[in-house]
Amino acid sequence: GYQEIITGIDVFYEVSNDGRTFVFAHTGTDPDAPYQLFVVTTEHRHPIQLTFEPRGVNPQIFQLTPDGETLVYVAYRRASNVDTLMYIRRIPITGGPSTTIAEVPDGLLQADFEGFLSPDGQYALYSTNSAFFSVPVAGGAPIRLDAPEILGTRDRVEVSPDSRWVVLALYPHPSPFQPTGGRLPLYIVPITGGTPLKIDPTERGVLTYQFTPDSQTLVFETYNPTDFNQNRLYGIHVDGTGLT
Repeated sequence: GYQEIITGIDVFYEVSNDGRTFVFAHTGTDPDAPYQLFVVTTEHRHPIQLTFEPRGVNPQIFQLTPDGETLVYVAYRRASNVDTLMYIRRIPITGGPSTTIAEVPDGLLQADFEGFLSPDGQYALYSTNSAFFSVPVAGGAPIRLDAPEILGTRDRVEVSPDSRWVVLALYPHPSPFQPTGGRLPLYIVPITGGTPLKIDPTERGVLTYQFTPDSQTLVFETYNPTDFNQNRLYGIHVDGTGLT
């Protein structure tokens, strides 16, 4: 049957893959209090508080690793209603101290994919105002995935199903959806770092893209800014060969 877990305001939640663990953010009855993260399991239905962030630090974005054993969350420190610092932390789902795996001034969480963890849960991905990074959840130095000479706004990110590859899209100005707009090239790079490989063989720009389930091929649609009926669909291997 139904069971009320908690009442209050502004609840965000995450459910484990096996459906046995439920994590949620909760402020309690004080609207000025920071969010804290709580866990409920099918075995222990009483909420257990996982985080104890100080006032001014809000862990609003969070994701469970696929095995359900670790919670990775993003906490923002705010000053004068402006996010000034971003922490990415991990914490065991059974509780205990959290571990900071990245601390990012003016950090911006990449927003355009379902979650900020790689599918295997081994890497967290985030962007700043000038670069894009992966960082091992287990601990280690952040890895820059783009290159300083690549200019443009990072519009969207796709991680391959096997968690080995990251594709970055750059959204130039003006909009590529306008006849006078620029192209939208893609760059593919190993999630562990390396030289980004530009994928834009038609020099027409890319509109949409997606990995095949085996992670070996990137399928993408090129666009014609003056006639969308002339869009084309291509596939290319992750090493840049085999354009079809």
